[in-house]
Amino acid sequence: MSVTIKGRIYPIATTTRIVVRPPNSDGWEREHLVLPENIGDLTNLTTLDIGFCQAERIPESIGNLRNLEFLYINDSNLTTLPESIGNLTNLKELNLYMNYLTSLPETIGNLINLRILNLSYNTRLREIPYSIGRLPNLKKLEISETAFARNTGLEYATTNSIKDFLEMKLKEVEKQERIKMKTAIVSALKGTPMNHDNIVKSIDIAFPNVVDKEGVKITARDMLNEYLNKFATQEGGDIYGKYHVGKSSFKFKRLSRKVSKRKSSKLKSKKSSRKSRKASRKSRKASRRSRKASRKSKKVSRKSRNEAGRRATAALKAAWAARIKAALKKLQSRKKSKKASRKSRRKSRKASRKSRKASKKSRKTSRRSRRKSRKASRRSRRKSRKASRRSRRKSRKASRRSRRKSRKASRRSRRKSRKASRRSRRKSRKASRKARKSRK
Repeated sequence: MSVTIKGRIYPIATTTRIVVRPPNSDGWEREHLVLPENIGDLTNLTTLDIGFCQAERIPESIGNLRNLEFLYINDSNLTTLPESIGNLTNLKELNLYMNYLTSLPETIGNLINLRILNLSYNTRLREIPYSIGRLPNLKKLEISETAFARNTGLEYATTNSIKDFLEMKLKEVEKQERIKMKTAIVSALKGTPMNHDNIVKSIDIAFPNVVDKEGVKITARDMLNEYLNKFATQEGGDIYGKYHVGKSSFKFKRLSRKVSKRKSSKLKSKKSSRKSRKASRKSRKASRRSRKASRKSKKVSRKSRNEAGRRATAALKAAWAARIKAALKKLQSRKKSKKASRKSRRKSRKASRKSRKASKKSRKTSRRSRRKSRKASRRSRRKSRKASRRSRRKSRKASRRSRRKSRKASRRSRRKSRKASRRSRRKSRKASRKARKSRK
């Protein structure tokens, strides 16, 4: 056996946690999650998270998940919740954040173990069951950005203040239910003698279809018990004692006996009432006398207490005066010491200021001397650089001149040697020509 949700199979026996999330694509976000009707078969389920899945409806079979502890249906399109949600008695956290709920079922007051209930950003939620205020373990209740919070002024209130408000409203509802039941009983019993048969008939007329409302602990049974215990007698009818309404139906059990309607019994009762009145008068007179005596004793005691109080107040005044004098002396001495300390601090501050000024002056003079020495050194460096540059220039000029002279002398010597070599060549050529001519 299994349950399928969005194509995924969850076995009934082993599934304890279901988390359904839409993918990042835009295609499935437009689709709405539909829970199957057989989801109630997952009896071992403890966590159901279908947030952000745009669910529009929750099936009635969800009430069969008795072991469910965490239910998250946030960011969806829910407009109503099923009545069977009150069967989830083990539920600890219910998150209905950002839906379109207009009301909540009355059975939500049965969630005894609920700790966290988030109803915020349900902008159409105008009514909340007052029975939520009596949930014993509820620690966090969020109703911000709802129509109910705006109408009641509880938009930024704490959980305890919201619970107190709901509990107060629940008490008012209970009072109204009591008043309605009492008026219905009285109107049904008017003009009829109060015996057993008439009471049963009047109950059937006043409450033909009595249904206990969730969150309202008052029932027709309790109201009838309260009424019949107060108004169980009526002239001309039978006198009954206390009545008790059974748990299963509105049947009565008569607990006391009937009393006969003879005149002798009425006379005896009148005589006994007269005697009791006389005794009560005597007791009242005795009580008045004792009150007068107690008043006199109280006056005497008051006088003595006033004298003792005056003495005590005088002693207290003297003690307080001495304490005040001592405190004033201490204050004066403290003021003097504070003044002296202030003066010494001022003197020390002045001396420190003077020393700082002197140090500043010495720093300035040292800075000036440093600047002068730096300037002189810079000037001497510049002069030496200029002299070295001049000497370098002179030496370069002299070397250039000497190089030029040597080049000119070498050129002259080369020219002379060339001329001599030419002359010798010419002479040798002439001699060779003469020798040739002579040979011929």
